[in-house]
Amino acid sequence: MLRALVILITILKLTHVAVSQEVNLSYGLVSYYPFDEGAKDVAGKNDGTVNGATHEPGRCGDMAYSFNGYLDYIDLGNDRSLNGNWSGLTMSVWVRPGEITDLQMATIMAKWAFDTDKDHFGLWLNSSYKVVMAVSSPGTMENGIFSKSELMVDQWHHIVGTWRANGEIRIYIDGKLDKMGKQTGKHINVRSTESLKLGRQIRGRSRPYKGWLDEVRIYNRPLYDGEVEVLYQQGKTMCEKVIVKGRVLNKSTNEPVHGEVVFENMNDGSIFNKTKTMGTEAAYEIVLPLGGKFGLYADTENYLSENQTLSTVNRTMNEVIERDLYVVPLEVGQSIRLNNIFFEFAKATLDEESFHELDRILPYFKKFPNLKIELSGHTDDVGSDEANQQLSEARAESVRSYLIGQGVRIDLIEAVGYGEQMPVATNDTDEGRQLNRRVEFKVLEK
Repeated sequence: MLRALVILITILKLTHVAVSQEVNLSYGLVSYYPFDEGAKDVAGKNDGTVNGATHEPGRCGDMAYSFNGYLDYIDLGNDRSLNGNWSGLTMSVWVRPGEITDLQMATIMAKWAFDTDKDHFGLWLNSSYKVVMAVSSPGTMENGIFSKSELMVDQWHHIVGTWRANGEIRIYIDGKLDKMGKQTGKHINVRSTESLKLGRQIRGRSRPYKGWLDEVRIYNRPLYDGEVEVLYQQGKTMCEKVIVKGRVLNKSTNEPVHGEVVFENMNDGSIFNKTKTMGTEAAYEIVLPLGGKFGLYADTENYLSENQTLSTVNRTMNEVIERDLYVVPLEVGQSIRLNNIFFEFAKATLDEESFHELDRILPYFKKFPNLKIELSGHTDDVGSDEANQQLSEARAESVRSYLIGQGVRIDLIEAVGYGEQMPVATNDTDEGRQLNRRVEFKVLEK
């Protein structure tokens, strides 16, 4: 499916500040090779013929092509769409270079033959791993322009080369303008009979490329700086992700319960994404960006969800995280831990992040007008019994006060503190003590 539609890209920074920019990355797109379906052109008619290159998992776990630096190449043909009288040109590709086997240059993509009547445009790497771009006009031998920066071997980089009708050539590396220059001649050779090739030039000189190529795009217009940045960020965020999967289960019976699994941004409580459970096991699967902190819960009919927190900070790309969610029936006597409730250290003051968790309780009081609950506070055994008892009572009362402030009737909520009397884990470890410090929600009447 064409991934270059009119898009509104939201780039999630590690700070969770959303940066949005609306661009049309399908405008002027002549050919697009995501390589997930081989060398198929999903934007035009220029399907490639693979000559030795290996189709294998690449940058994001999706498919890419690797080239052996000897004979491998992909021929994309010489369709009329590649030879128009363009007002500009853009070549875009993700590259992961290996060792350059030609002492001069390695071909990333080129319609080139060392013949001024056939030469058209191309991108190469020189022996110093600098990006080289050239656009030919009839009868003129082009020198090309060279990037200032050198690519890192065995690392993925996003390379973009643009040409404008005034002869201006720009090279971008990883979303940023790296070098700007001028072609030697004027205009662009629209009479080229040379086919566009990836990984090897063949004619004139071989110039084989060793490494991987992915996400190849050709435009009949120059992309602007902002568009290049968005295209880079789009490709970057495609990779910077983890996969979260699990089931929704009844905590008492371990039986599957169907519904929706909702992921919220912990910073502001906004819904990041949600997905329905599937199959006989009420399973779910969702993709999250790296560097975030999320609350997740199951939205199920007549059940209370034991909400959880999930951090994707310091996770690895494409890591699979398994996380089952548990729910309990909304029945008298049932209780559940409110996991995403946070207090200031040794105090009963609620952290603002807790409000999002408590706000999820409010709809139950609207759906069940006679719902009456107990909020119970619990501590670990660090400190005196008296201090822990007082702290547990104060924290339960703090939660009660918040809910009443949101419109819940006073007589529907009881707040009690149990101090350290009802541990659910050992107090001999940090993990156990953390489990014992909690607030629980119990149904008294319905």
